[in-house]
Amino acid sequence: MIARYERRFVGCVCVAAFLVSLDSYIVNISLPTLGRQFHAGMDALSWVVMSYLLALVSTSLIFGKLADRGALKPFFVVGYLVFLASSVLCGLSTGLWMLIAGRSLQGLGGAMLVIAGYAALPRFLPPERLGAAFGMVAMAGASGVIVGAPVGGIINGYLSWPWIFYINVPLCIGGVVTASRAVPAEAVAPAAEPFDLPGAGWSFVGVLGVTYVLNQGRTLGWASPVLLGVLGVSMLAVGVFVAHERACRSPLLEARLFADTRFTRGVLAMICGFAALGGSNFLLPFYLQHRVGMMPQEVGFTLMIYCVVYVLVAPVAGCIADRFGAQRVCVLGLLGAMASCALFALTLERGGYAPTVVFLVLLGVAFGLFIAPNNRVVMGVVGPQDRGAASGVVNLATRSSLVVGIWAFEGVVSGWHGAG
Repeated sequence: MIARYERRFVGCVCVAAFLVSLDSYIVNISLPTLGRQFHAGMDALSWVVMSYLLALVSTSLIFGKLADRGALKPFFVVGYLVFLASSVLCGLSTGLWMLIAGRSLQGLGGAMLVIAGYAALPRFLPPERLGAAFGMVAMAGASGVIVGAPVGGIINGYLSWPWIFYINVPLCIGGVVTASRAVPAEAVAPAAEPFDLPGAGWSFVGVLGVTYVLNQGRTLGWASPVLLGVLGVSMLAVGVFVAHERACRSPLLEARLFADTRFTRGVLAMICGFAALGGSNFLLPFYLQHRVGMMPQEVGFTLMIYCVVYVLVAPVAGCIADRFGAQRVCVLGLLGAMASCALFALTLERGGYAPTVVFLVLLGVAFGLFIAPNNRVVMGVVGPQDRGAASGVVNLATRSSLVVGIWAFEGVVSGWHGAG
């Protein structure tokens, strides 16, 4: 278990994980209200969600490197302050594009908080308590997902839409106070090499472009000239970034991170697992509404089953990983996820509510066993000088994989229906 004197520090990281997850979901249910308020259609409203995601993903490597070059306490404090200021800006928005700008700023603050949190746990906690800590953070992140839609609905029904952003203010203030008191102070020597600004620019353009293409492919069409142009520019940026990093003396992304096969395997497992999770979460609402015949609100409560089970399992899995070895628990979780998907696929033709509930329960157990222990492995094997960069890789891998999963699953289903 986490020692008493460490709980406030872990609590600070948990609040960050909760905030970032909460604001990924709390806005969605208010999109129709925002459309009426700003006289906007769905294409424009999608940017309220996408701007947050793009900022959160595209700055991961940049903030990861910055976290390695400085103390983490200022990173936490500034991240919370940026999130606070952007939440107020969103709530005060008088136009849709002002709201989108505020959401982009929120994504920047969220990226700082997530990366600082993942880098701080292995920096300040002993190895024997890392699994439990990552389990608590995973539980906090999942809790944000669970309460996001219901809280957004309650606020939308009884208050006005700006309060979906103002609710962040007391949480951010509490986060600033907790970070100031609980995150250990560090004496950090000045970096010997200048920050890799060219690499930061090329990585930002490349990741931003690829994420945009995957996110907008279904809306604009994969053969859209706009998407093809963005994809070409982003691929060029990625190529220049790789070439630049090989020649740079202090690269944004250190090659030595991937020299440890445990880190590489953990990231690859993360990509596969989160892609499957993102694709499943995308398809299930369509299945439940069109095949099972459920109402949207019933679908929302049904999908919460996964999150509730995950919240219950993740902390326990972290403690088990500390005691028996994280890699064994990760393998067990992935095997469980494969088995749950296979079992659900075998029952699809029959349809019905019960197989879906069983699938969501098994999936919650499986990913509860996988995510926190896998994070412990990935973040535990890197050296102290690379934990920020590793945190950036983790954030980039997990969040972009969710988008990749949606793209892949939607493509497979569309092709299957087209062939049929």
